[in-house]
Parts: sequence; C-alpha cells; structure tokens
Amino acid sequence: MTIEKNRSILEVSAVLLTAVLHFGCYGVTDLRPWFVAAVMLGWGGYVALRLRRDPQALRRWGLSRDRLGRSLAVLSPPALISVGAMAAFAAWQGSLSMSLEVLLLVVLYPVWGVVQQFLLQSIFADNLRRIGPLQDRPALVVLSTAVLFGCIHWPYPALMVATTVMGLVFTAAFLRHRQIWSLGLLHGVLGGLFYCWVLGQEAWLLQLV
Repeated sequence: MTIEKNRSILEVSAVLLTAVLHFGCYGVTDLRPWFVAAVMLGWGGYVALRLRRDPQALRRWGLSRDRLGRSLAVLSPPALISVGAMAAFAAWQGSLSMSLEVLLLVVLYPVWGVVQQFLLQSIFADNLRRIGPLQDRPALVVLSTAVLFGCIHWPYPALMVATTVMGLVFTAAFLRHRQIWSLGLLHGVLGGLFYCWVLGQEAWLLQLV
C-alpha cells in the first residue's frame, strides 16, 4: 500500500473520530466550546505540518482563491432560494428576526463552516475517492459524505434532512470546483439562519460570543 493511500485512510479515520467526539461533546453543552477549540487547534496544527512539507496541498484542499468566483456563482442561486424559503417559513411560524444576535451569528458562523467543510470535503470526500470500494465512484462519494453530514446533526430531524441535502449539493460542487471558502461561507450563513429562523432557537455559537 502506498504512502498516499495510508495517509488517506488515516485522514478518513481521523474525520470519523472527530465525528464520534462531536456526538459526545454536543450532548453536554459545557463541552461544546472545548470541542470546537480542540478541533480548530488539532486540525489547524495538522494543516500547518502538511503545508510545511507540501505547499501545494493548499490548492488541492480547495483553500486557495482558485475558482472562488465560479463556485459562488454556481451556489448562490440555490442559496438565495433557500434563504427565501427559510424566511417565508419563519414569518409563518413567527420566528423571523434580524436581531443583533442573528446578524452576529451569520457573521461568525462561517468560520466554523469553513472548518467543517474542510474536514468534510477536503479530507473526507476527497480521500474516499482514492481508497476502498468508493474509489473512482464520485456519485457514491457524494452520497456517503452527505449522509455523514446529515448524521452528525442528530437528533434534529429537520436539520438532518437539510444538511443531507446541503451535503449532496456541496460535495458535488467541491468535486467539480475544489473550493472550500465558498462552501464554508454559505454553510455558515444558511446554517445560522436555519437555527434561528426554522428551529427558532439560538445556535451553539451564540453561547460563545
């Protein structure tokens, strides 16, 4: 087995371990900030180490500015439709608000959105294309990544459905354009509005700011 395949297996395993820790930490409100900090520091350190050895990894991961405009152009229309649908639903159920807390969430949440999309797309989905039964089967990679994304948002059924659909669209977009910044930005905006408008509750990020 090549070094690249070994690394791919380890990275996929590390993402799955992060997902398992997510379930444990998100069951306890007080541990959520510590989980987020640990993920950012741990994976941030890994990224820094990899970049020292391979500066081109930044582009392969989709963390450069390449195709940023194209990716945003493709994803913005469905994102705007989603925002409109959430606003209409929120108006119907009486949770539509543009308070300071909502605006702050929409501004800050994309930071965590970039981290999540990096792990989900650059590390998990991209490695699945190279190893095991999903090798060279992009449709199954898209489906597997979307299912994982939906599952980590348990136990909220509406959020699980929404994130699974988002995972399908975002993973297909990543495999085509290899751009994480656009995905993280839209993830943060859509996710923040979904928490506030559709679920009618403050997202966990509001507890940190």
